[in-house]
Amino acid sequence: LIMAIILPYLFITDSLTLRISAFFVFLIAALTDRYDGKLARKLNIVTTLCKILDPIADKVLNLGTFASFIFLSIYPLWAIILIILIAFREILITALRFYWMYKGKVVPSDMGGKVKFVMQIVVLGFSYFFFMFMTYLPGLRLLTSIFMYSTYILLAVTAILTVYSGTSYIIKN
Repeated sequence: LIMAIILPYLFITDSLTLRISAFFVFLIAALTDRYDGKLARKLNIVTTLCKILDPIADKVLNLGTFASFIFLSIYPLWAIILIILIAFREILITALRFYWMYKGKVVPSDMGGKVKFVMQIVVLGFSYFFFMFMTYLPGLRLLTSIFMYSTYILLAVTAILTVYSGTSYIIKN
């Protein structure tokens, strides 16, 4: 959660060093999210606080990073609309999970949510390289174009998957 909170500052600060650092902080945050839950279950140290903080950290990481790239103007309007749709789904599902938790019903994330999270991480990685090539190596037009179009395609797929997984999650629960 701490890494997710400082990440936008690292991305939007006009410093190559901080932006490279941001990528590694993002990578570490994404990887620790992958393994912290497994480790907690293995060591039998799952707590209610962790159940609350983990999904919040996920949302802060991904939505904060998307917001950073919006601030840096790398997405066209249609992509920003997709990101708003993704954000709406994330906030809605998180609110529902807290409501269900309040009611005593534990509703873990399902495979669709996990795949959605991985796709968001992937599209954010592509967004990062698109931004870095566009900003620091503008002469590499072909590579910049490859990352740009890949980012846009992955973002569209991710938005569809995000809406589908949210709808499926609500219907199941």
